[in-house]
Formats: sequence, C-alpha cells, structure tokens
Amino acid sequence: MNIDNVTVTKVLLVVSETMLWVKQLKLVSQVARSSISLPSGIVHRHVSTKAQQNRQNARNDDSGDFRPRWVYSASSFLTYTTIPVALLYCVFLADWGDRDHVFMPLRRWMLQHKQSILSLSPEEVALVQRQSAPALRDSPSPGSAEGQPSS
Repeated sequence: MNIDNVTVTKVLLVVSETMLWVKQLKLVSQVARSSISLPSGIVHRHVSTKAQQNRQNARNDDSGDFRPRWVYSASSFLTYTTIPVALLYCVFLADWGDRDHVFMPLRRWMLQHKQSILSLSPEEVALVQRQSAPALRDSPSPGSAEGQPSS
C-alpha cells in the first residue's frame, strides 16, 4: 500500500477541520444552554437593528389576537358543559320514535327510579287517606245551604 504525502496532508486537513467544527458546535450549544458569551470571531451574525426590533415586537405582541382573555375561559367552560348536556338530552329526552332504540334500557331505568322517588309507598298512601278523610267530612257539601251564597 503506497500512500503519498499529499494524501496524508489532505486527510489530516479534513480531520482537523472536522474537529474544529465539532468544537465550535459544542461551544455554540453551551451558549444556547447557558448565559456564557461567545468569544469574538467564532460566530458572525450580521443582523440589522430593525430586524431585531421586529423580532422583539413579534415576541411582545399577543400574536395579533384581538379577543380578551375571558373569551378563552368561557369557551373552554362552555365546551365542557354543553357536550354533556347535549348527550344527556339525546339519551333521556330526545324523541327517537315509537320503536325500541339503543337508549331504551337507560330510559326504562330512569323511569323506574323516578317513579320510586316521586310515588308514595302503600303506607304513605294509607296515611294520606286517613288524614284527608276527616277533612272531607268537615267540609260542606256542594249542594248544602251553607255553601250557597245568600240571595
């Protein structure tokens, strides 16, 4: 294997340039992570002051949105309340026709619980009838003279 001096010199030059580039890249990444300043001559940035001002204004600007902040809060609140309300309406109240549908078991369950809560037990019915019976005996009948206006 015959290697001449020119080839060795070219390889060494490429390796040294690569090592220099890697060293600069490490330094730039350190600067990005921390607040150390770059030595002069490593990074050349030519940025006009007007471009810097435009970038700062863009950062300070709220991306041009004209809506107040409460709009976002109201929107998220309405999203989390409107969807469940619409779902409950569709399951329990919407008219899906006379035939059985997917929500019929849930509707039957709801009706059973609603009737058990809103109806009286047999003992309560008997109690109401006992309490209302004396009140009916004491009240005047519609055909009696007490209930008639005087002429």
